Amino acid sequence: MSVVLFQGSGLTALMYAASEGHLEICQLLIDRGCKIDITETFRGTALMLAARDGHLEICRLLIDRGCKIDITNGRGWTALMFAAYGGHLEICKLLIDRGCKIDTTDGDGQTALMRAADRGHLEICRLLIDRGCKIDITDRDGYTALHWAAQWGYLQITRCLVEQGGASPLVTTHQKYLKRLDTKQRKPLTKQTVEVFEKDLTQSKETTKQKQTVEVFEKDLTQSKENH
Repeated sequence: MSVVLFQGSGLTALMYAASEGHLEICQLLIDRGCKIDITETFRGTALMLAARDGHLEICRLLIDRGCKIDITNGRGWTALMFAAYGGHLEICKLLIDRGCKIDTTDGDGQTALMRAADRGHLEICRLLIDRGCKIDITDRDGYTALHWAAQWGYLQITRCLVEQGGASPLVTTHQKYLKRLDTKQRKPLTKQTVEVFEKDLTQSKETTKQKQTVEVFEKDLTQSKENH
């Protein structure tokens, strides 16, 4: 009997075992020749399912046995995106330590950082930032990770992104997004989140004023030297 068995959903026995956290069964299936990187269109590979459902040791096993760490499913999601979205910090650390790409974008143009920010996973956002992810990547609607955090009122993530620099509240192409979003689904910004934005905008304006003052001063000095 072949161990590469598909159920009607398109999942293999290994995928089911990985999703449910059955480490010894995963080991047995791999030892008997089960292909590791078979991909179901939306749920992805065994690694993605293990990452999605928080099974660290199965993720480690699959990586040690040579699975492709950056493979994507039909929506462009990677194992890191699944782990970040699900809030599984240790799995995110494992994947990054084993060399996965941090800034891959999915079919919506979103990164692992955006997925973590969208779900309110502060420690994962900090991890991704510490490991060098790009903060200002925009998705197809013009949203950055900061916009997702602010939209759902995640104050600590908003502050974290603002303090990292390069995450100032950029003007988005949000009108396209709002047109598609039912008004009942829209969430108002919290007072605290708005205060973070206002503080950042004030600092930005002050920096601009200081820069303009320096430029005027330098121009005046140059003209003075030329006149002499």
